Order: sequence, then structure tokens, then C-alpha cells
Amino acid sequence: MNLSETINNKRKELESLLSSANEKSFPGEVLYTRTMDGSIRYMKHNPETGETRYLGKDKTDEIRALEEKNYWLKLEKTAREELEALEKAEKILEKTPDWENVYYDIPPEKRHLIKPYTAKPITMSEKNLDAWRRLALKYGNRNKKYLAKNTTTLNGEHVKSKSEIIIADRLKVAGVPYAYEYETVVANEYSGTFEKWYPDFKVLNTRTGKEYYWEHLGMVDKADYFATSMFKLDVFADNDIIVGDNLILTMETAETPLNTEYIDMIIRKVLK
Repeated sequence: MNLSETINNKRKELESLLSSANEKSFPGEVLYTRTMDGSIRYMKHNPETGETRYLGKDKTDEIRALEEKNYWLKLEKTAREELEALEKAEKILEKTPDWENVYYDIPPEKRHLIKPYTAKPITMSEKNLDAWRRLALKYGNRNKKYLAKNTTTLNGEHVKSKSEIIIADRLKVAGVPYAYEYETVVANEYSGTFEKWYPDFKVLNTRTGKEYYWEHLGMVDKADYFATSMFKLDVFADNDIIVGDNLILTMETAETPLNTEYIDMIIRKVLK
């Protein structure tokens, strides 16, 4: 495909995106977040009246609508800028703004509120791969409390168990970007609050750009541990983190340890 064909295809893609944006209807208020006592608070602000109101757990649909508005406005603005850049010169095609990056530029505490527009499978740019590498360092290095367990990965993270070392190291050897105990905001319907949770891993398929969570259940033969794990999976599902879709689940018992061949199979079939 020559450069002219590439430009035409890109223009059609952007025009389709703008057409979708024009069909949207959104509220006039804007959404922002505030952290109080370790929990995320979502606030609604009306620029015309200056009024600001707290949105609780029962306002999840309104929260999503407000953040989706913010996402689509940024998406539309970026798409228009990209179209203008294409019209200026073919030589600057590779330097134009990329609407696909809008989703990844949204802060993690708000990104889970929306479903991104995808005209095709999202692929990761080098910019976002670099962001993932920085995340791995940021979140892995905060776990100094695990130093005494002598469970350090090849990446240098201090993890909770030898099984987590196996998973982390197999991911690294396979070239799969990951972040250990990535801070994730969930709506907990049982407590009625938004909370910061820390799934064992957040991993990335660099071919498709899809992000997955990975939870390892290390003591499912213990009744209390199993009950707690089922509660976590229930809350995750309420937040669109679902086994078989974007949540990878591994487990073991005292009699049946983690199988490294199974880990490699998951990596090969899901993350490569």
C-alpha cells in the first residue's frame, strides 16, 4: 500500500469516527475525582451554575455517562486535528495525533468507566509500551513489605509468594509487559463505595493492545481463603473484570502446586 492509499484509508477511518461522535448526546456537566480516606470520590460539576455534587455508588450510570462525554469530546477533537494534519502534507503522516491513544491517555481511575471506540483492534504504540514499562517499575517497587519473604522477581519486584515469582518471571521471559499489584478502582456494592484494589497482575497483549488482569489463588483448599476469593471475583465481575474475558485465573492447593507448563500455555494462547 502506497502513502496516498494509507492517507485515504486513514481519512475514511477518522470520518467514520466523527460521524459516530456527532450521533452522541451527553449531559452538560463534567466529572472529576477526589481521593478521601483512601477511597475514590466522583464529583459532578456544572460549569454554568458553579454547582458541584458528590456522586455515590447508586449513580454509576451517571458517572459513566459523564466520563464517556469527556472521552468522546477528546476523541472528536483529536480526530479533527488528525484530519487537518493529513490535509497539510503526506510527509508528516507518521507525526499526526493518533485518536487510538486517547483511551490510554485517560487516567486509570477513570478509564474503566468507558468502553473505547474501536474501528479495528487497538494496537499499542511505542509510547504506550513505554508507559507500561514505567508502570511495572512504579507498582513493583512499592512492595517493600515483602522483602523479608525473599521473593524477588527477575524484574526486581518484591512479591508475596513463590508462585507469583513463577508467573512474573514467565511473563518477563515471554516478553509480556506486566505491572504487579496495579492499583485498580472498583465499585464495591457491598460497602457502597469506590475502593482501591490491587489485583496480582495487570498484563498486556502487545499484538492486540488488550489489557488483562491476572489473579492467582494460592490456597483454594482452605475454606476461608476460597470464600474471600469468590467475593473478590464477584466484585470484579460487577466492574466488568470477568473470567474468560479480561481476567485470567490460576489456582493451586497444598497438594497441587502451580504448573509452569499451564502458565506458558496461557501466555501463548492469550497474551501473544
